[in-house]
Amino acid sequence: MPDWCLTEVIFEGENTEKLYSDWENALRESSEKEGYVWFGILFNYKNIKDIETYRMFVDDVEFDKNAKTVYFRIEEPYEPNFEAYNTIAELYNLNYYVLAEEPAGRVFINTDTSGKYFPEKYYFEFFAEDIPVKNELLTTLQRLHEIRYIEDFQTIREILKNYKIETEEDMAKLCTYIEETYPDVIIVFGKFINPFQKS
Repeated sequence: MPDWCLTEVIFEGENTEKLYSDWENALRESSEKEGYVWFGILFNYKNIKDIETYRMFVDDVEFDKNAKTVYFRIEEPYEPNFEAYNTIAELYNLNYYVLAEEPAGRVFINTDTSGKYFPEKYYFEFFAEDIPVKNELLTTLQRLHEIRYIEDFQTIREILKNYKIETEEDMAKLCTYIEETYPDVIIVFGKFINPFQKS
């Protein structure tokens, strides 16, 4: 079984209405009527044969006519299938932005550098249900988990101000300490990156 990557994709541009119309037509022609729908039905509808879309499952689609955007939320194996998204963008002459996470594989991707649609910069996940008595630190980490998608490191600094967390390196060290001290706890800290942005 793969680790599932949750990918959110926003296509933007003049031809988004055509994209959404084609998706609706592909859905009508598809035998998949309930539950998760395969992203590949759009490729079949457009007679595109050479792009791998196996196990890309769509669980939400939204069209905003005024903003000229189409939003897809997709679950797919391991990491975003950029070949598929590039193909759609080129076919309809659109821009697109991706926010993707697969915490087990430490995949955190955000291609929206300007933050117009996806302002998230950091990801934090914390589960400590098996610990009957939680100390102040664990309770504070739970507060950070409730935010989960974090727009700036200052938010982390403020919540963890009593623990001298000033840098990403400090945060990584804290996570290592938690993992070593509480082996039953799940803690994940990640920074979203843009794989297409030159450093």
